[in-house]
Amino acid sequence: MATYKRFEDLPIWKEARSFSKKVFDVTKNGVFSRELYRAYDYGYIEQIDLEELVIQSENISKSISNFIEYLKSSELKGLKYKTT
Repeated sequence: MATYKRFEDLPIWKEARSFSKKVFDVTKNGVFSRELYRAYDYGYIEQIDLEELVIQSENISKSISNFIEYLKSSELKGLKYKTT
């Protein structure tokens, strides 16, 4: 795994920002994934947008879960966990 100095450099961070912008652009008011179905039901977004955003939301969620599991199992710890 690559070394990152800032969380903003993480690919998942960039993907999540892109997703957030896309949701905001589609709904025009920033409704997020748990509200996507309601936005569709009330006619704020089209079915094609709903399907694309749900898939992207699920992929981001899986990526974040995998990253959390990696961090939990890694022997490498951040500076606050290092002992001298």
